[in-house]
Amino acid sequence: MGSARKQLLWLCLALLLALSVSAINFDVTIEPESRTIIVGQKAEFNLTVSHDANTKQFFEIYSSEVQWDLSTIPSRDRILEVPAKGTKSTKLLLRPLYLASGAFLVDVTVKLSGTNQYFRKNVQIGIAREKDEYSPSVFTKVDIPKKIDPREEITIKVTLDNQNRLWIPKLDVKIRSELINKDYTTSLKPLEKKEIDFKIKLDESTPPQKDSLQITLFAYSRNKTVRFDVPGIPYEVLGFGKVSDKIETTKRFLRTENKITFINTGNGIQKRTFKMPASFFARIFTSSDHPFYSTRTSEGRMIVWEIVLGPKETKVIEVTRNYRPFFLIIILAIIASAAYMVFRTPLIIKKAAMVVETKEGGISELKVIISMVNRTNYPIRDLLVMDKVPKIAEVKSDFELGTLRPTNIVNAGDKGSLLKWKIDALGPKEERILSYKIRTKLSILGGFRLPPTKIKFKFFNYKRSTFSNMESLFGPK
Repeated sequence: MGSARKQLLWLCLALLLALSVSAINFDVTIEPESRTIIVGQKAEFNLTVSHDANTKQFFEIYSSEVQWDLSTIPSRDRILEVPAKGTKSTKLLLRPLYLASGAFLVDVTVKLSGTNQYFRKNVQIGIAREKDEYSPSVFTKVDIPKKIDPREEITIKVTLDNQNRLWIPKLDVKIRSELINKDYTTSLKPLEKKEIDFKIKLDESTPPQKDSLQITLFAYSRNKTVRFDVPGIPYEVLGFGKVSDKIETTKRFLRTENKITFINTGNGIQKRTFKMPASFFARIFTSSDHPFYSTRTSEGRMIVWEIVLGPKETKVIEVTRNYRPFFLIIILAIIASAAYMVFRTPLIIKKAAMVVETKEGGISELKVIISMVNRTNYPIRDLLVMDKVPKIAEVKSDFELGTLRPTNIVNAGDKGSLLKWKIDALGPKEERILSYKIRTKLSILGGFRLPPTKIKFKFFNYKRSTFSNMESLFGPK
């Protein structure tokens, strides 16, 4: 049990130590930023480390460059002991192992012992073959905004510092990236420091992206050329803008035309959801040259367009709401109704028959009923009702009391008999019933069919005619 407690205590202490170490902030300075030496010499720098920890800390000093030997004075400062919340300096020495004359960037790393925290910097060292013969050595510093708005002009500031007394009559400065391509030629006097400003204006339609700026120098002196490469400097092109819209509306009779212009004022792909109020009824009569869909929102039913625009792109959609077909349908329906009302027969006539008497199992006597109804609010005049009786039967002369007798009964021989009634007028909505009886010459066992009744009449002084239905009877079984 005691052993477990000790292990837990040590674990807590280790965690506290790890937390305290991870929270340490430290600063490193290396001066100067460049040196010029001759072959066989060491480049000397002052290295200073400070931190904010409450305990003393140890810092490892090394270089990943295999062609350079790194040492300190005193040598024990390769692991630099810095007091609590203190600062300590040491002398840093860099000696080339296999290199001839030229200009070099040498990596120096300072790491907080026991952690993954480190500081890394490139120092520039120029190497000359003899004491009086210098090789071109130019320290370069570049300032560029980390974020660039393509609508605005930016300035890239390049600082050139000649590190020795060598006259450089020609120095080419080349700036390269995916978006930037600039060249500049200058010269540097011994130990001269010069600033060059490059004014850059990107195309406004340049899409948002990340890029890296590369600076390369070509120094021409004493019939030789020395190249200097500056590590890439990252920067980002910002996105901007939005989609604006403009609606032009043209209204005509029962037709509205909307011309909607969408403009992407930005430098990247923009998406826009455009909504237009439309009831279910209005949706039926809405059309567009761009796909859309209908949805219900808190503001009511809408029709929606999804618009995608590239940089600086303009897109026009046309939306038409046309009620003319609906109006035409209504007009046609009204015309059809009016035509039906005008051309339909104002007189309804129905014919029916019932068996009054049977003989020897067949039909021997029938009663025929003709009903007429004036369906209009206007009188019908000069009615002539004509009804035929097949030759297999004959009209009985006894008519029921109160029944209008035929004006004339004509015997047409083989064609049967023809009954005629003349009626002066039939008032609005008036109904009139005619009836008569017929006796068959033989008992009818099968079916029996009566021809339709015809009526001629005048309606608004126009002569017209109509027919009743054809009545069919069947003998008893």
